[in-house]
Amino acid sequence: DYFKGFCGEYVNTLRALEWAMYLPEDKFEENRLTFKAIHECNTFEEVYQTVLQNILMIIRRKAELQTTGVKVSPVCGVSALMADPIRNRKDLSAGGARYNWECFYLAALPDTIDSLLAIKQLCFDEHICTMEELIEECKQNWSNEALRQKAMHAPSYGDGTKESAELLSRIVDDIYDATRNLPTA
Repeated sequence: DYFKGFCGEYVNTLRALEWAMYLPEDKFEENRLTFKAIHECNTFEEVYQTVLQNILMIIRRKAELQTTGVKVSPVCGVSALMADPIRNRKDLSAGGARYNWECFYLAALPDTIDSLLAIKQLCFDEHICTMEELIEECKQNWSNEALRQKAMHAPSYGDGTKESAELLSRIVDDIYDATRNLPTA
C-alpha cells in the first residue's frame, strides 16, 4: 500500500512519473488510484499534463484519507513538543492542537523536473528516441550508454537555465492552483 509507512505530508512526485511509465496495477487497486500512462503521448505537453494529473491524484487521495478520519501518519515527535497536544492528550494529526497546519511536501521534485526535461529533449525536441524506446531503456537500466549520456546532459533542476526554472515554476504553480481548495482535517 503506497500510503502505509509514508509520512502523510510527503508526496513523492517521481512516483507519479514512474507509475506512468511502468503502470504497476497492484498499486492502483489497493489505493483506488487510476494512473494515466505516458506511453502514447505525442507531445511534451501531453506528458506534462499526464504526470501533473497523476501527482494531483496522489495529493487528492492523501487529502481524502486525512479528512475521512483514516490515520495517514501520526506526528508524535512534533506533538510532544507542542503545548496543546500534550494538554489535550491528542496527537496533532488527531486534532490535538489549537491551530492545525497542513501541507504536502513535494518529495523528489528535482528528480521529477530532471526526468521531464530529459523526456522533452530526447523524445520531443531532438527526436532521438520515441517515448516507448525511452521507457524500454529505463526498464533495461540503460542498455544504450549513448542514450543514457544524452539524458544525463539534458537541462536539469538548478542548472541555471531558463527552461528548468520555468518548468519548476510551472509545476509548482499548477499543483498549488489545483489543490488550494482541497478540504483539510
